[in-house]
Amino acid sequence: MHMPIKKTFEGLDHTHLDFYKSSADYIKSCQSPSGAIPSLKGGKLDPWDHIESIMGLATLGHLEAARLGFDWLVNNQNKDGSWYSEFVNDKATQTNKQTHFSCYMSTGLLHYYLITKDLEYVKSIWPNH
Repeated sequence: MHMPIKKTFEGLDHTHLDFYKSSADYIKSCQSPSGAIPSLKGGKLDPWDHIESIMGLATLGHLEAARLGFDWLVNNQNKDGSWYSEFVNDKATQTNKQTHFSCYMSTGLLHYYLITKDLEYVKSIWPNH
């Protein structure tokens, strides 16, 4: 089997969380006071990208920011449990509802729990999954 030559991160310890500090800083800089985390600063928010950002924040120890992201999901969930597929500045810009979004919050909460072991927080959010 041919293994490609390692071209990036030569000599850097990418196993240490400090390596990813700039990524966490960028995610936090994109997060609005409402907790929304668009894919790009000032751009659109897709619920899955939002959850991935929450997961990144939790992984890197930014638990308050991660919880703020979950709060945004709770506050923007439709009465039927769904989310619209796209938001800009906390306003739905694509109002279609995709069925595969239904597991997003559960995925993010499981990830959060595996990192924090904070079952009380997960239970507080769980009714909204």
